[in-house]
Amino acid sequence: MDKPKIAVCLSGQLRKLGQPDHKNIFRNADVDYFIHTWDHKYNPNLNEIDILTHYPNATIQVEKYETDFDNIIEELEKYKNRNWTNDEIREGSFRYHFAQYYTIIKSLNMCYNHYKDYDFIIRLRTDIDIFNSEAITDNTSNDHLVELFYKCYQHYSVNSKGNDIDHFENNIKPSVASYIQYIQNDIVSIRDWIWTANTDAFRILGQLSAKDTVKLAYDIMIENNFNWSVAPVVWPHIFFKYGICLAGNYNGRMPDGRCIRDPNIEKTHHYGEVDE
Repeated sequence: MDKPKIAVCLSGQLRKLGQPDHKNIFRNADVDYFIHTWDHKYNPNLNEIDILTHYPNATIQVEKYETDFDNIIEELEKYKNRNWTNDEIREGSFRYHFAQYYTIIKSLNMCYNHYKDYDFIIRLRTDIDIFNSEAITDNTSNDHLVELFYKCYQHYSVNSKGNDIDHFENNIKPSVASYIQYIQNDIVSIRDWIWTANTDAFRILGQLSAKDTVKLAYDIMIENNFNWSVAPVVWPHIFFKYGICLAGNYNGRMPDGRCIRDPNIEKTHHYGEVDE
């Protein structure tokens, strides 16, 4: 039985590193890890030895906000219409709300540049507890995962119009499997902290520009009058723009998870929990 070839792309701050035992969950897969994260005082666990302990042989890219990401502000002329100073944007709202688009695409870029064929690509965070680890078990094979993705797609998929249901016909389309929280008035909401892309979707997402994706996310928010904390509905818009369908996570048979949070820890404004 061939093990499935899976890429796990992790991004953002390294909260709760090792508490969700991802290494154990993916132990029966042929897995490669790609991690894009930030060199910042509020990013916990930024230690390569610790990272590699929990994600063996991971490809890691560490970046400062100031190196590239913050420069996007200067390219977004629309920000000049807001009553914010550049310092306020850099040190707070802009990073908090838009850095995720940048770092997610960067992790996918790293994977794409690895030049290896994967059966599936999983977008994940270090603080996500995968609660249906049986989705990748001792008996999981490549054929089994392919069958599961087809079942997800067959269950229902959301097309680029955002409100219609496409039923499975002959060939699976570029698709992202995610738990779909709701579909209402052309707005689709997903669990944006974990989703699984098939190879057709990955060939699209893996080549996107991180900078352009940030700009696109901003335009989507402005055009739809979204508030700032709406990544679960912005990502579907991004997928649809590039012809990627959303596949409902059929009976939770693709990896799904929840954020680990400690209610006793005081959050740092714009950076969340910064403890280990």
